[in-house]
Order: sequence, then structure tokens, then C-alpha cells
Amino acid sequence: MLVRFGMQFSWDSGSRRIICELDALMVLHLIQTADTQFHPLGAFIEDVRELKSRNWDCVFMHTLREGHYCADALSKMGCELEDDFVIFRDPPAGLVDLLRADAWGLVYPRGGVVLF
Repeated sequence: MLVRFGMQFSWDSGSRRIICELDALMVLHLIQTADTQFHPLGAFIEDVRELKSRNWDCVFMHTLREGHYCADALSKMGCELEDDFVIFRDPPAGLVDLLRADAWGLVYPRGGVVLF
């Protein structure tokens, strides 16, 4: 579960206020309520719960996939990378317009495409 990795990375980087936005209600439900004793992902879920219980502000929020155009674009870019893990010091070129649109507060309709 990438949630665990992102939380651990944030903690290790010194962040103490994070919002974990998830577009998968099932994952959010598992983290919040699943009986992990016999669940195949039980160890991962318990890790996330332990991370959340640390001394920091960590909030989980559900969001629609349309609210994650930047995350979706990064995910697609990641499929083409040779490395398993990459930290971008600056936004990749393909993300700049999406970040600009997000800063302007543009709202995307479901299934919509934004052209600049």
C-alpha cells in the first residue's frame, strides 16, 4: 500500500502535518475499520494505523479521482521510469500546466479533459 510508504516518507522527512487524500473508498474503509487479524493486507493496515497514531497531525480524506489530476499524471509518468523511486526537486514538464490549473482553482468534470 502506497499510503504506508507515503506516510513513512513524510514522517522520516520531518513532516508533522499531512493530509492523505485517497480516491479509493475501500482503502480508506480498510484503514479505518478492517479486522486485520486474518486480512491478507493486515500487516500493512496495522502499519498505517501505527503511523497515524504517532505524535503528528495526520488526516485521511476521501477525494474523487478527478481531484487528483496531478497524482494521476505522476502515476502515468512513473510507469515509464526506469527507477523504482524518484524524488522530483522541480515539477516535471508534463505536470506544470496541471499544477497551474490547480492553483487557479479549476474544477474538472468527471471524464473531462483540460486543454491549454
